[in-house]
Amino acid sequence: MTNALVLLVVLSACTGGNTAEPVRTTVASVSVATSTTAAPATSTSFSDPEQQLSCDASPYFPDVIPERAAVAQPGSDAAPFHPFLSISGTSIRFLVDSANQPVLAVIRGALPPEQWASEPEVIEILDGIPAALGPLSDGVWAVGWILSETDPCDLYSLIVFPPTSAEEAREVATSL
Repeated sequence: MTNALVLLVVLSACTGGNTAEPVRTTVASVSVATSTTAAPATSTSFSDPEQQLSCDASPYFPDVIPERAAVAQPGSDAAPFHPFLSISGTSIRFLVDSANQPVLAVIRGALPPEQWASEPEVIEILDGIPAALGPLSDGVWAVGWILSETDPCDLYSLIVFPPTSAEEAREVATSL
């Protein structure tokens, strides 16, 4: 029997302008096997918008960072505006370049904030934890992983901003 790696990845999150309704999140279970690949099964869960999630800073940060990153990590008040760097309730550690443009971010408390542009690849990070690596929109690459299905703060994303490639994103992710 073939062993399969299972990773839950958020394929889409719909957060309409009406905050009185629950936030609907669609989750897919991606199975990767050596002989066959099953189609993703989806399920829907709801979270209470009244519940304020506040995650501590990520204990994980890559050892390998893109050369274009500035040496020092800026303070959170210096964050350039970018939708991926403003996900409510999360804790975000990030690096920018010399022009204050985002280079990479580690987000604790959320999986990648939009659908993959193509089927993500399953990679191993943090000594054997399965993670999904794939392109998002506009040249952004992301890695998403889950440490626990019961704690929302155990959802993680690593975002590598352009200019980048799958190889660079993989190298950064596997250095966690």
